[in-house]
Amino acid sequence: MRSVRDRTTALVCGLVLLLAVGTVYSQYRGLARISDDGNARHFVQLAQPARVDRILRGDGGDPWQFRVASEWLAKESERTAKALGFSDPATVGLLGFRVLQNVAVFALAWLLYRRLGLARGVAAVGLALLAYAMTRAGYNAGLTFDTYGDLAVYLAAGVLILDRRYAWIVPLTIVGAVNRETCGLVPLMLAATGLRLGRRTAEGRRALMLGLAALAAFAVTVAVVRVVVGPGHLIVPYGKHHGFELFEFNVGRAITWQNLFETLTIVPLLALWRVRRWPPALKTFALAVVPIWLAVHLFAAVLAETRLLLVPYALVAIPGALIGLGSAQERVSGHPAGVSA
Repeated sequence: MRSVRDRTTALVCGLVLLLAVGTVYSQYRGLARISDDGNARHFVQLAQPARVDRILRGDGGDPWQFRVASEWLAKESERTAKALGFSDPATVGLLGFRVLQNVAVFALAWLLYRRLGLARGVAAVGLALLAYAMTRAGYNAGLTFDTYGDLAVYLAAGVLILDRRYAWIVPLTIVGAVNRETCGLVPLMLAATGLRLGRRTAEGRRALMLGLAALAAFAVTVAVVRVVVGPGHLIVPYGKHHGFELFEFNVGRAITWQNLFETLTIVPLLALWRVRRWPPALKTFALAVVPIWLAVHLFAAVLAETRLLLVPYALVAIPGALIGLGSAQERVSGHPAGVSA
């Protein structure tokens, strides 16, 4: 039994590493489309370090200049590569850091999907779906360290909540808030879990109180970061102001719908089709995250940049679709299909 477990662990680690390297390679090649001279390596050597430096200097624009955690780690990775004697520290350091981010994303996704009841083979399919989406979500993006840091934070939150390690959500939220303000729904995941468990139960009260504490920690952290970094000019994407102007821009562009389908395919529809079969924990995550996430990004972001939807996709849509399909097959055949006890 131990040899079987060791072999399984080795296979999972190999899969995680393979997907991490493969997705970063695909994303790296996609940088040629936004590089001034069509050269992906030049973008990593020049444009990406310049972006990192602007953010760390506090002149990257609002809200980018307040997303400092992943950028600081990326800069430290570049410095480490230089200290180790690499002739191209920017390429080695920045791409190396993105590989580490993706390793964290796939490892945490695996843990989350297994804890939600997916069998190993089905969880591996979930990782493949996530990897495909990540390779298609590079529209108008650089290496976007903050986006993938945010994704890792949400997946980690899901794992911690399912493991009932509620207290860890508070420091995770603080780290997430320094990385990206969109982690503000992580405390709601825990608070909603507390409400589902019941305020009259000891575990429910504990989850609810720690969720509220994490929400307070998020608000304080965001405020402190903004004070320390200082004000910056508001970024107006494509010249479209937040609100209905950006909403019309999103829904009225063909590229929005094209990129959404290419990135997400029909997975969200499959998830919704069998939503009643979802476990209570997944329904709770969905209610806490998806409606607010979609509403905010529809009116305050550019949805053609589909990397912005990777959090609800990885956290809710992928496991929801796979659990739903497994339930449907089980109902037809009378035997379990893909979802373990």
